[in-house]
Amino acid sequence: MGASGGVAEIYGYLSNTGSFSIYGAYMVTNVTFPDTTISSISLQVTSGYWSEAGKTFYVAGLYDPSTNNTVWSRTLNPTAYTYTTQYLSVPTSSITPGKTYELYVGLSVLLLWFSGGGTVDYRIDSVYLYVTTSDYVFSGAAIDINNTDVNTYYAHLTLDSSSLDPSLNANISLTSMYGYSSTPIVIVNGSVVQDETSEISLYASQEGYTSGYVDVNAKKSNNTNSTIQLSFTYCTGPNETGVCVSYPLKLVLDPPQFVPIEIFDHSHLRSAKTSIADMNLKEMRLFLVKVLPGARNG
Repeated sequence: MGASGGVAEIYGYLSNTGSFSIYGAYMVTNVTFPDTTISSISLQVTSGYWSEAGKTFYVAGLYDPSTNNTVWSRTLNPTAYTYTTQYLSVPTSSITPGKTYELYVGLSVLLLWFSGGGTVDYRIDSVYLYVTTSDYVFSGAAIDINNTDVNTYYAHLTLDSSSLDPSLNANISLTSMYGYSSTPIVIVNGSVVQDETSEISLYASQEGYTSGYVDVNAKKSNNTNSTIQLSFTYCTGPNETGVCVSYPLKLVLDPPQFVPIEIFDHSHLRSAKTSIADMNLKEMRLFLVKVLPGARNG
């Protein structure tokens, strides 16, 4: 798996072993659903294939790592040598609000004993997840963090000050590129319950990946802004030992309109990332979204 020319690509040669074989490769990302009533979920995938090997099945799905079960999956129908956009409906009963799942898009290849094998070349241009709710919500990565050094750093977030909507409920945490998350900063009904995350390790980022990100799961019923002043602190040693550096981050929760949750888009691969070596982003503005009953989804 990798990325080439701004497009995520699954590429490789599969040889026949002389027996029945099944191969699989997937693009995977964590998705935390809003912790509120969800009225509909849909997935938009734009992809295509340039080469197949054996009988190839293209699939998208949601996997629950806490139970080791796939809670939803569908077959994709990409077109050869061009990109096709497909819209998939996800039953709301498949997921639990507030829970984190692994969203995957990829392929399975079936090779029979008489198959000759071949090259797989499957490309994903974009994936969007649409979730409609009755509250204003945001769920996902607010900012990417890159460790451009070869050393491992130990990081945490602290809430320094805030101006909060009384209806705001939010969890703010750090997540590493390996999927490990800190305990969150917690806000309940506009009051700060926990003002600091636990510490996580941020390893050197690999090409096409970030070392970690600030993860926000927030909802509120009122159409007003909330402002949170954070400190991002990273140290050369665990438990705030060694050399430590802190950067201020201003988080603004702003609910103007409905937009999709963007899971993957090729423009991300060309956008600037915030690195530990040069962290100059001072403000994050998150747009909480809401769809009223009867509104068009997508």
